[in-house]
Amino acid sequence: MILWREIDEHLRRKGIATEPLQSMCRFIEAFDPPIELYRSVNSLQAILPHLVELLSEYEYQNLDFNHKQWEDICKEIITSEQLRGYVESTRKAGKMPLRGRYETNQIYVALWSRPDEETCQEMYLKLLAHYLFIRAVLLQRIEEQLEDNLQPENYGSCLDDALLAIRNLSNDDRRVKLLDLPDLDRPFAEILDGLDANDSDFRHIRVLYKYFIGIRRPPRRAVDAEEISQSEVRKKERLKQPADIIDSAYNGEQGQEGSITDVQLVQLPLHNDKDAFDMEYLGCDPHEARSGVEIVIPKIQKALRKQPRSPRQKSQDKRKRKAGLALANQRLVSRWEALSLHEASSYLTALSDIITAKESSVYFPGRAVPQELAALGTVLFWFGQRVSNVERIQVMKYDEIKDTDGPGVVRKRDGTFFWLTRPATPTRKKLPSERQCKQAFPTTPTLFLQSGIGVERVIYKYCQERKFEHGDLLFRKKLDYYRPLFDAFLTKINQRHATRLTANRVSDHMFSAIEHHPGADVTVAMFLVGREEFLGRNPSFYTSLPTSRLEQIYCDVCHSVRDRHFKERPRQNQTRVEELFEAHEIKDHRTHVGSPFRPTPQTITQLVTYLKEIHASAQWADKSVLKLMRLHNSMTRYTAFIVAFATGFRAVRDPFLSAAEIDWKSGFAVLSDKDNEDCYNARLIWIPPVCLRQLKFFEEHQHNALARFNLLIPTLQNRGERLSNLVTGRYMFLSKRDLDTHECVALTYSPKILETNLQKKYALPFNASRHYLRSILLERGCPVEVINAFMGHFERGEEPWGRFSGLSPDTYRNQLSSYLVPLLQDDGWEALPGLGAKL
Repeated sequence: MILWREIDEHLRRKGIATEPLQSMCRFIEAFDPPIELYRSVNSLQAILPHLVELLSEYEYQNLDFNHKQWEDICKEIITSEQLRGYVESTRKAGKMPLRGRYETNQIYVALWSRPDEETCQEMYLKLLAHYLFIRAVLLQRIEEQLEDNLQPENYGSCLDDALLAIRNLSNDDRRVKLLDLPDLDRPFAEILDGLDANDSDFRHIRVLYKYFIGIRRPPRRAVDAEEISQSEVRKKERLKQPADIIDSAYNGEQGQEGSITDVQLVQLPLHNDKDAFDMEYLGCDPHEARSGVEIVIPKIQKALRKQPRSPRQKSQDKRKRKAGLALANQRLVSRWEALSLHEASSYLTALSDIITAKESSVYFPGRAVPQELAALGTVLFWFGQRVSNVERIQVMKYDEIKDTDGPGVVRKRDGTFFWLTRPATPTRKKLPSERQCKQAFPTTPTLFLQSGIGVERVIYKYCQERKFEHGDLLFRKKLDYYRPLFDAFLTKINQRHATRLTANRVSDHMFSAIEHHPGADVTVAMFLVGREEFLGRNPSFYTSLPTSRLEQIYCDVCHSVRDRHFKERPRQNQTRVEELFEAHEIKDHRTHVGSPFRPTPQTITQLVTYLKEIHASAQWADKSVLKLMRLHNSMTRYTAFIVAFATGFRAVRDPFLSAAEIDWKSGFAVLSDKDNEDCYNARLIWIPPVCLRQLKFFEEHQHNALARFNLLIPTLQNRGERLSNLVTGRYMFLSKRDLDTHECVALTYSPKILETNLQKKYALPFNASRHYLRSILLERGCPVEVINAFMGHFERGEEPWGRFSGLSPDTYRNQLSSYLVPLLQDDGWEALPGLGAKL
């Protein structure tokens, strides 16, 4: 490398070391002797500022970009008089001076291939900067996977195809396509949305952005030979789906080592839009069927970032953050993010002092109206609202409220005040029909709350000073006014009491108190506070609770917080606000909040009675082939429904448990009804004795039925997808006569077939049993950890049998037995025999 040696010697005389030049040559895939060096280096110099912006925006400071020294090198090569002769010697005439280098030195060729027009050149170099940045990130991921002894992902063809597509955009016939690109200064996710999926020039570029924002193929286990074709089909369908990127916020301190403040969770759906609609039609949450979570490391202040010195240290840093997220997901009462009793009491003391002393209070931050500050502090603490939401809190009249109103305060004609919240419930594409509404509890989109301790008095006195009309905002100034005002108020408290209050911690205190209240969980807190929480996204889809219960829980939590506060500061002589403001009962005719598919007790009783009657009539029918078919169908349907209401089985295609997964002695079973290939969501369930006896009856029935069907109906046509390969314990099908041929046929059972001819008695989706079980178990006081383990609702760090779990299988079984067995008895379920040895 004679030319590069001369350049290196010149740079060392200028105080630039050899290593930056070597790393730059590797980065641009330079060769010896270089051709058209001036043009390629000039392009690199123009790209470096874009790379610096990307490094800052996406927080990848560990990438091997010595951009400052590279800028010095580029500037010296381009402007130095001593190097002018060397640089001029690399010029080569002709339209294709780099012929022969297109495959071996692709980046160098792409740098040279920039367009000449200023506008096109700017777009081209920005796009090339994105490619070089993403390429470095993907190669770093491969290095980390090798360090962790994982199978590295193969990005080779993706990188080559994308770079070729970018380079082709500089051709004369395609240069105009550069102007069709979306704004490249926007986030990568928005750029991906703006690229035309059907445009062949952008197809490979889109793949590059997809890889960066988190499209992943989840881990896959080995499959049997006969399953390969189906597995490959599912894999191809899955790779077409965009990743779900969910923001999840935590209130950790930026300065605390290992603290999790906010993360992006990337999950790959395991179904397409049609399958998602089918799942919701059957009563299942489509978000449950997804891959495991890949954590995108949160942004951290540059001043606090520790630079890992090796790939192993990078890997250790990621493991530490994953462990931190797992700990945060456990939502411990004493976690760092939560307020301590001293801090909560200090805040309430300061708030009380502002109410009574006003401007003379030691906590008054100045430049504020004391009543307005007191009302703001009350809303944020007692009603769990974020500061960012104060601009949309309304004042409403009780007689003029609409379902779309809220959150806000409601005033009745008698002068009483209530808080109107909009429960955080999932958006549903499938809503109940008129018939289904009659068989399920009615739901309300709004909820009236009253603390029972008179905190509404603070807002009432504030409203007395102003005239509010229906729909007016409670706080009329801009957010830029209230945020620093509240922060200044908290600063006064922190300085006086050595606390660590922040706006988010204050507004999260009631959410946390509700979540840990006996008989409540994260879904109850979501309903009462009206704020979505990632950990409650799936459970809230299946939860439906009475408004009276939710109102009582909120009232109990308010009393508990107040009583603990007065015990913490017994000598402060603080005014008990309920002495000034009496609580009033709220009457709401709509009974439940949450899922609209929770069946009423009468509906369940009606279903059980009807299934028993059908089975009894089949048992006493005259001996015939028709009796055999009716008996088999009634036995199968009854067994499927009792399994659903006893185990919470999530039936999408197969409505039944496999006998091979059941331990018949203990009643434990391993269930993987909503899993992907890594079996992360597989869970341990306990089958109640009545259901276990029914399964044994069905096992006896299926042995006898199979033999008789083969003898009595030899022309039985197998139209089921799995019947030819069925094993004992899964012999389920619907037998019927074909209307055209009059032959007996067998249709593979599915939840849709199970719902056939049941609309009058039970019109709800088959999986309404999951909505019923989660809601009734929570309502009856079953421990939340047991419910979530039973339903399969857990995220990273919440795994019921993982390293952080203290749940014992014996305790799990005993708790389920205490609640499930009486529930099944109340609903009328019992074990029914099927086809015995004699017909």
